[in-house]
Amino acid sequence: MSRFKIIYTKEKKKNHLHLFLGRKGGQLLSILYMHSQHGDPLQQSILYPLLYNCTIPIRDMIVEWICNGIINDPYQEFFVSTDKMITEEKLWYDKYTLRVPMIPSFLSMEQAKKIWITGKSINFLRVVCKDRTMLQIIQTPASRKFKIIL
Repeated sequence: MSRFKIIYTKEKKKNHLHLFLGRKGGQLLSILYMHSQHGDPLQQSILYPLLYNCTIPIRDMIVEWICNGIINDPYQEFFVSTDKMITEEKLWYDKYTLRVPMIPSFLSMEQAKKIWITGKSINFLRVVCKDRTMLQIIQTPASRKFKIIL
């Protein structure tokens, strides 16, 4: 590779760094996804594994939300937000909202709304209707697939 091309590539990478600064959750995933769709095989080979590993926390949050109606989001990265000040009487209408900017670009708005409503419904059953049935979610290490056990 010529010296000029190496310098140009390094400068180009520095210029893209600002896209990632201050981003988290779905915003960061959207940027990684957008760049992974590039036609350059080298760029894809770098970004696909990175994107895969960065989606693991949000995947886990989605599974916990739709299976048990629980949000564990200490860094405010999930696209469903919770207002802890809302009481049970207003749970359905006001407690959980969609954080639209945090929806990863590879999820449609329709998919995000289905995830939101499913988790809200499970949470409603658990909190208001006092249904304490929890799904045990087991991740098998070899396949990285989930098994759900009642």
